[in-house]
Amino acid sequence: MLLDPAQVPPRTRSVGPHNTWINPDGTRVYLGSFTVPTITIVDTRTHEIIGEVGPFSDGVRPFTVTRDEKYVIANVDGLLGFEVALARTDRGWGGPMVHRVEARTPSERVAYLGRPAKLPHNTPSHGVNLRPDQREAWVVDGFYGYVYVYDMTVMPPAFVQAIPLFARPQDRPQPGWISFSLDGRFAYPDAGPVLDTETKRVVTRIPLTEKLIEIRFRDGSPVEAGRR
Repeated sequence: MLLDPAQVPPRTRSVGPHNTWINPDGTRVYLGSFTVPTITIVDTRTHEIIGEVGPFSDGVRPFTVTRDEKYVIANVDGLLGFEVALARTDRGWGGPMVHRVEARTPSERVAYLGRPAKLPHNTPSHGVNLRPDQREAWVVDGFYGYVYVYDMTVMPPAFVQAIPLFARPQDRPQPGWISFSLDGRFAYPDAGPVLDTETKRVVTRIPLTEKLIEIRFRDGSPVEAGRR
């Protein structure tokens, strides 16, 4: 946890649609609502609710789902890191939260920048994604300018590396999303750095908006898209 609950900036408590994830064959959609600690699974053919994931420890922010639809990995309000829940159990779709992964900002960065008076997106981590090979989860540190990498081949996920997004100590990148190239070679946190997913290093910097996704076209038509 980055902050004590009393230190988390006030958030709106209105409820409304926020983020979605659709499985590769388009048969199920996962729906998140702002400030709500659960994710709803809907059958896209019947439009019926078939499961609920969670509850998580607080309202769900960005989330992703493993390709095999076994786990949901979600940022939640007030947490630097992410939580893992079951997308399905022996009883059907939906399942409980099973692991809480709390990231730790390197102490020297905290000492340099101090404690935040205000957090981007009003929460410590607003951006989590899985490498296309599904072996790692990458999560952003929205105030201190890091991406943290976790091994998803074990449960609970194991810490691998903290990647600084800043070139100089005084820089203040504030990533709020993260996406990957379709081939898995590069990661794109929206603060501008491009990360090599094997070396875990910044290889270049490009101007990015918060909403970035790679789309491949063939003969003028989209044929494949990444996720964020």
